[in-house]
Amino acid sequence: MATLRHDSSITLYNNTAITAAISAAQTDPIKIPADVGIITFTAKFVYGADGTDADMWVQTSADGGSNWHDIVQFHFAQASLVKIASVNALLASTHATATNASLADNTIVNGYIGTQLRVSYLSTGTYSGTTTMKLTAVLKGLTTR
Repeated sequence: MATLRHDSSITLYNNTAITAAISAAQTDPIKIPADVGIITFTAKFVYGADGTDADMWVQTSADGGSNWHDIVQFHFAQASLVKIASVNALLASTHATATNASLADNTIVNGYIGTQLRVSYLSTGTYSGTTTMKLTAVLKGLTTR
């Protein structure tokens, strides 16, 4: 399992071409340091043609991967877009119900970052041409002064 370090960028998901509908699937988990305070995600969707919609859920686990919880959701349809979202462990949100690949479209849940990350993804309809999805992450650690 790969380990992500502070102030480094890593590609969590990179689909070179979506040529058929993708059933719910997940990337391999990536370990992250315990003192992560902020994670910034950049999701890039390049639309080729056809298709209906595509989704990526960034998920975290605090129990070694037994349970996964959505912290960011990116939704795309039929237009090329780049979306950015940051999750902050210190910004407590109201009590959130843990979800697994069901967080509402384009939503962020702050206040919870586990020790692992993965991406759950799917697409509906058959995209053609050069439709691709990519998701990268940058970690920032907690600092005290």
